[in-house]
Amino acid sequence: MRLNSFNSIPGHFVIGTAFLLTIACGCGNGRLPCIKVECEVLVGDEPYGPVTVRMQRDNAEKGAPISIANIDSSGKGTFSTYEQNDGLPVGTYKAAVMPTGTGETKVDKTYMNINSSPLVAQVFQNSDKISLKLDVPKKPVIVSIPGLPPNIKAMGTEELMKMATPPKP
Repeated sequence: MRLNSFNSIPGHFVIGTAFLLTIACGCGNGRLPCIKVECEVLVGDEPYGPVTVRMQRDNAEKGAPISIANIDSSGKGTFSTYEQNDGLPVGTYKAAVMPTGTGETKVDKTYMNINSSPLVAQVFQNSDKISLKLDVPKKPVIVSIPGLPPNIKAMGTEELMKMATPPKP
């Protein structure tokens, strides 16, 4: 048996152990492996968008990444966690659905906050699609952000929040 530079441990053992540690640690960068998953948003039985879906792993450590899917007008999109469209790690998630503009929306306010939303999804190793079905609200929900010009209709939620936040003195 050929020995490596440690003169006591077989080379294939060292290489195999290094490979397994790399996989177990998410390729050495602290990231969990992601599964590419399509997201579908329905209100009642109808596809709904554009909206932004935010998914937070249940029991996630503080500072854990939030996975985001930008859902288009067909009610579909793909998740991004660490990079654009990389998917999301296996696990159980709480989900929130946010309108991407202002005005009337079919999304009840309950769904807009990860802490109050009843939406839960599970991602398995073989998952390829998540469907989030929202109840039709009893009355229209008006989304407005104080200080936001009324002519802005379709912008990402983060951009809207930045615009609505008054500058610090």
